[in-house]
Amino acid sequence: MNHRFYRALAFVILALSLSVKPDGLSLKSAIAATLGDYPGLKATEMGIKISKEAQRKILAGYLPQISTSLNIDQSPHLSQTEKFISFHTNQLLWSFDGPLLKNKQARLHTARAKFTDKAARDCARFETTDAFLSAWLSQKKYILTTSLENRIREIITHEKLQSDAGITNETQWQVAYAEQIGTQTEIENYADVLTATLAPLEELTGIQLTMPDKQGKNKMFVGLSFSPGTIKLFTLDKYKKLAQENRKDLKAKEKEIAAFNTSSTITRSDYLPSVSVTSRLDYSLNNNPLPDTTSKLPLQQFYCGLKASMPIFDGFARHFDANIEKSKAVRSTLERDQLLKKIEKDLVVTHCGLRNLIRDLENKKVYLSAAKQTMSLTLDNYQAGLILKKDLIIAAHKYNTEQFAWLELVIKAQREHHRLLAQCGYPELA
Repeated sequence: MNHRFYRALAFVILALSLSVKPDGLSLKSAIAATLGDYPGLKATEMGIKISKEAQRKILAGYLPQISTSLNIDQSPHLSQTEKFISFHTNQLLWSFDGPLLKNKQARLHTARAKFTDKAARDCARFETTDAFLSAWLSQKKYILTTSLENRIREIITHEKLQSDAGITNETQWQVAYAEQIGTQTEIENYADVLTATLAPLEELTGIQLTMPDKQGKNKMFVGLSFSPGTIKLFTLDKYKKLAQENRKDLKAKEKEIAAFNTSSTITRSDYLPSVSVTSRLDYSLNNNPLPDTTSKLPLQQFYCGLKASMPIFDGFARHFDANIEKSKAVRSTLERDQLLKKIEKDLVVTHCGLRNLIRDLENKKVYLSAAKQTMSLTLDNYQAGLILKKDLIIAAHKYNTEQFAWLELVIKAQREHHRLLAQCGYPELA
């Protein structure tokens, strides 16, 4: 008997294998699980928290600053040690490099941290999508191979009965048995491949997708639910424009540039004066009577004034600091330009690749349609008794082989499409 007779049965039976649990995990649920509890995103979330706390700290500079000090003085002109405690207050009125300008810088750092977090989420979303599609395709291969093994078991039983009855020779039964052994090996190989492709998805989502069965012998796989949609490809120029508008890492670089420029302004403004109100209350702890009275009440003195301060010369340290911050801004600008060039280059490669895949899908659709017509004609001939069942199964094998090749091409195109969307920052497309 023809060896393809047995392999063809795998593509006739397309029902799910018992080794795959029916309660499936959708792509949307997998992405939500990754974004909800992926450890890699915790660091960027903490970066936002740090920036916000720094922003609050800067605003505290416009609140009154209160401090206290204890002084113990000893002098040869004094008969005893002078002890007194002082309370100091300082209220900033205006400073050219004060909290308002520094708060602007802090807000830019916070915005940068938020865009960095969003960029990390887009990256995690793409990684999850790519891992999901790869695992989904591996699972389909595993399902078909497992279905083949189930059908071959039935063939072995049928061939064994015919061999025992003398209808067929023993060779046909042995061929079927050898086919089963080879198929079992393929099942084990596909199970290993499926386990390997599910591992990255499990790590990203935190969901257990492989587990032993009730007997603890064979593996059970959680079914992945996915329906490939139609790909709508726009022009390359539109994708470049979308990338400039939606890429979060580009926006983060722009905020970083603005923060460095603001830092340079703060450093130069430090040469300008700042004005504040100060006060001090001294409370003597000595019990000596005052010079003009016999009272032994502690001496209290209160001071209040207006303070203006301005640096005269610092060895040009602030000037150098301002130049450093300006140079950092220029460096970030160059990095942003290089990043934009890389994004546009990646878009060209991905767009051309996806466009070729769409053409291949159109061509493959013609072959699939022709195989479907051939299968329909073969089925009519079989029902009319013109061909044997073996010929029908071989035709089904060819038809379903075309279907499987079509499925692999569809998944490859879907992965490239999601890569293109990720390179554009996942824009909202009509």
